[in-house]
This record gives sequence, C-alpha cells and structure tokens, in this order.
Amino acid sequence: MTVKDDKKENKDIIISEIESPKPGVWFHFEVSDSLNKQIGHFETQIDTYNQEKVITIYKIFINQELRRKGYGTKIISYCENLAREKGLKKILCLVEPLDKSLSKNELKCFYKKNGFYFEKYRNTLYAIKNLGS
Repeated sequence: MTVKDDKKENKDIIISEIESPKPGVWFHFEVSDSLNKQIGHFETQIDTYNQEKVITIYKIFINQELRRKGYGTKIISYCENLAREKGLKKILCLVEPLDKSLSKNELKCFYKKNGFYFEKYRNTLYAIKNLGS
C-alpha cells in the first residue's frame, strides 16, 4: 500500500506486509520510499485491552537518519485505518524505545503529538488513542 504525503519535502511511502507467524492476528510491515529504499518497519497485533479488541503497535522503527521527517506519523495513520477496517476503536502503543538514540520522553512527545494519552496496564506504559465511532 502506498501512503500519499501532503508535505512536499517528504516522499510517499510504501507499506508492505511481510510473512507473519499468525496471519490475521500478528502483522509485520516494512516501510520503504518510492525508490524502494527501506525507511523502517513496524509490528502490530490484535489484542484485548480491558475486555475490548484493539490494535497494539509493539514496534515502530525508523532508520535513525530518517527520523523526524513524518514517517512515524504516517505509520500511525496507516494503523488507524487498519484498526477501522477491522472494526476496532482503539490503538495502543508500547512506550519503550527500541534503541538508545531515542529517549522515552521523546517517544512520549511523539505519541502525544499524534493524539495519544498514556496509561499503565499490567506494569507497562502504553500510549492509547481512541478512534471514535
């Protein structure tokens, strides 16, 4: 799937689902630009949170030199659409940096900018976004 970009400085991105050990439940995606240069990857799963089905984003990784160019926000938008297609009304994101080049505080700012609030669930901090009806 190609995600179009509204900003002129960023290129469109292509999100490709790669083989999953549990198709329909666990999703692995690669993200590349229109020239097929890899930008990063992300993983999601259909989970249960407080007795409600949700999509949980366990990993979002953007190559370090390509961060802060809007790619993470495009991935969030893609996941919102995926959740809506599956009839889900909430997205959860694990708030844990994947490497030392990004602090937990920076990650929290990213999620807050994208409309998430924060809650601890089973001793883990999650960013949560309600998608409405």
